[in-house]
Amino acid sequence: MAFGSQHSSCLSLTPMLSCDSSLGGLRCQPRTRRCQGFIRNGPSRDRRPRVFPIVPTQRRLTFAKWRARHIGFVFQFYNLLPVLTAARNVEVPLLLTNLSGAQRKKNVQAVLELVGLADRATHKPSELSGGQQQRVSIARALVADPTLLVCDEPTGDLDRENAEEILKLLQTLNREQGKTIIMVTHDPLAADHASRTLHVDKGRLVDSPVRSAA
Repeated sequence: MAFGSQHSSCLSLTPMLSCDSSLGGLRCQPRTRRCQGFIRNGPSRDRRPRVFPIVPTQRRLTFAKWRARHIGFVFQFYNLLPVLTAARNVEVPLLLTNLSGAQRKKNVQAVLELVGLADRATHKPSELSGGQQQRVSIARALVADPTLLVCDEPTGDLDRENAEEILKLLQTLNREQGKTIIMVTHDPLAADHASRTLHVDKGRLVDSPVRSAA
């Protein structure tokens, strides 16, 4: 399945009732059928994307680095490391960068403040509520300042009150931080927070009318 999403938009993917409950297999990648090079951000002098050739052995590493820099993932079950504090969980993606320890600490503190968990930085996942754990997961997705957030059932394991808080946070990130968000969800109330909804119907995408997010 292929679809496009505009920058700074909020898109939800939801299954039709006749569909299987699983929405696995969503893949985000540059829109090319063959990996003949990588596209560098920013226009060239003739306003066309600049494509640089790479050899096959570089292919996976190049796109892995691109994905780590430009895409943040938010998971339904948080995927936090239980032996690490909230701050150390958030810091994990930065361990793959060349940032100094001081700069990593500064970035972690900034995103924890953004999601309202600065006072929980030293707490481990077992000491946090489900809503707080999901906020840590969102902070981890944001710490490298990605362009795109891919959220897999971000409210699926939360009660309605915590789910609403997470959805409002995602809306704030979209509207005030300019993050593009793709959210896979079975929850129609969660989908209502998006500006565009695509339904998955027997392997096909059915577009719903574009609307203002709730």
